[in-house]
Parts: sequence; C-alpha cells; structure tokens
Amino acid sequence: MAFSEFITQFVYNEKFLNSLGGLIIILSVVLLIIIFVEMRVKKTVQVKLNEKGIAYLKKIDKIKKTRKKPSQEIKELNSIIKNFLKEYLKISAVPTYGEALGLMESKKNGEDVITLCNEMSEIIYAGEKPTEENVNRIIELFEKIIKYHVIKIDEEKAKEIEKILDTKEDTVDERKIRVIMSTVKGGLNELKKGNIQEAYKAYNVINALFKNLNSREKLICKKKIMEFYGEIAKKSQGGKPEKEKS
Repeated sequence: MAFSEFITQFVYNEKFLNSLGGLIIILSVVLLIIIFVEMRVKKTVQVKLNEKGIAYLKKIDKIKKTRKKPSQEIKELNSIIKNFLKEYLKISAVPTYGEALGLMESKKNGEDVITLCNEMSEIIYAGEKPTEENVNRIIELFEKIIKYHVIKIDEEKAKEIEKILDTKEDTVDERKIRVIMSTVKGGLNELKKGNIQEAYKAYNVINALFKNLNSREKLICKKKIMEFYGEIAKKSQGGKPEKEKS
C-alpha cells in the first residue's frame, strides 16, 4: 500500500475523526474555562484595587475637609502613606521611606512613588515645622498615585469617584469637640469654686455650640454635657439654670 493511500484511509477513518472531534471539543471547553477564570481573577483584583484606592481617597478627602494644624495633617498622611507603601510593595511590615526607596528599584513606572517618598522624608526629617504648602503638595502627589497607578482612572471612573467623595457624611471636626470639652471642664471647675454665674456662662456657650454640631459630634459630646448639666442643676437646687442676661 502506498504511503499516500495509508494517510487517506487514516484521515477518513470514522472512529479517528470522532475521537479527534471529541478531543477538539474538550480542549475548547478547557480553554474557555481558563479564559473565564483568568478574566474573573483579573476583575476581582481590579475591584479590590478600586476599593482600596477609594478608601485612600476618602482618607485624603477627610483631611482636606477637616483641616488641622499642618504638623498634625503630616502625621496623619505619614501613617496613611506608610500603610499604602506596605501594600504597594507587598511586604509584611510598614517600611521607612529609605527602605521603600530601596525596594522601589525593582518596580516599573514608580517615579511618582519615589518622589512622594523623597518629599515625605525631607519634610519629616527637616527639623522644621511642616507648612500648609507641604501638606497640599503631599496630598497632590498621593492623590495622583492612587488615581493613576492604583485605580487606573479614566473619565468614567473619575465621575464615579467624584460622586462617592461628594456623598455627604458626618465628619468629626476635632476642633469643635475640643472647644466644647474644655468649656465643660471650665464650667465644672467654676461649680467646684462655687461660681454659679460663671458656670451659667459656660452652660450658655455650650448650648450655642451644640446646635452647630452634626449627629456624630453630638453623640461624642452628649455624655459629658449631660453630666455638666446634671451638676449645674444640683447647684441650682434641681432647677434648670437661667440663660445669662445681657
């Protein structure tokens, strides 16, 4: 039998063709499963990156909305950025900026992160008080990294992020809390001294301030305020204190 005839019989053998068809179907199914799993994994990873990215942007936005002293804001940013570097570099411990810079050598397209590490290191170890300009510069750099390297933002995601950050949440203004707590403390001290009129003044100040608190701030202050009101009521022999006369 000629070789060409053997090949022709082999190719047109029905059993062989059925087996070959079945093998092709199996391989196709396996390939589709692999592609599907890979797409799902990529999507899951991207969702997690987006969630983390949004969480970082929310923290930055909170700092921008509840402004404090630059030194306090740099301290908060330092903590947030160090945690970011730990995740970004995939290491088990929070790194120093020097350690992060050393590890960045193996990272591609990490120029922005290197700049952030260098500038944060300069601010912290400069021996001078941070300025508002320092804070705004770090916020600008960090936002850029989160938006373009973590979330990999496009126009659609940009709109989505703006909606999330524009969502009104009750943020706590620590300055308001400190003023009220110090006023309560001062009022209690006046009561101990027997200066009831000075305690009434503190009561009136607290009343005015309390109206301007949001729900979370009121919840934080309420217990101490009620304790003060209770003490001032006792000194007034159970009567509600009168408002200060002008």
